[in-house]
Amino acid sequence: MNPTFQQIESGPSLYSFVLQFAAVYLVPTIGWVAVDTRLELQDSLASDLIAYAFIGAVTAALAFMAARIAPSSVIEGTWVWVFPTVLELVGIGWDLYLFGGSTLKGFFLSPPPGQGEGGWVLVLLTLPTWGCCVYSFVMWRLRRSQLPATAA
Repeated sequence: MNPTFQQIESGPSLYSFVLQFAAVYLVPTIGWVAVDTRLELQDSLASDLIAYAFIGAVTAALAFMAARIAPSSVIEGTWVWVFPTVLELVGIGWDLYLFGGSTLKGFFLSPPPGQGEGGWVLVLLTLPTWGCCVYSFVMWRLRRSQLPATAA
């Protein structure tokens, strides 16, 4: 082997991060909207809990798949939660500033029937953020399980 050419160990990849973020943010959300539309679920606490469970299960499965297909993606996957969580916190802060928290419940639960557009924050912001957090947690656990015992 020529000594002038050495194998360079690659670090975290922006491409991998963006790909994982987009997949984790969009795929489970689109899947949930399709399931919710198909089953014609009424907005209720039960449907919200089903949504959180569905998003959590799908994103955990995506994390296991990504780690299996591309083990090096685990590093970037642990950081997928940051951007949507910051966005969620900014939204909550903005809501508290403008409305004093009177609409804060809409970030986490569907509105009562008849207030249809109030649920968009849950579907477009909170559920994908929840999914990103679950995905990152699973990736973090997988990363910790891959570390040698002395590094953990």
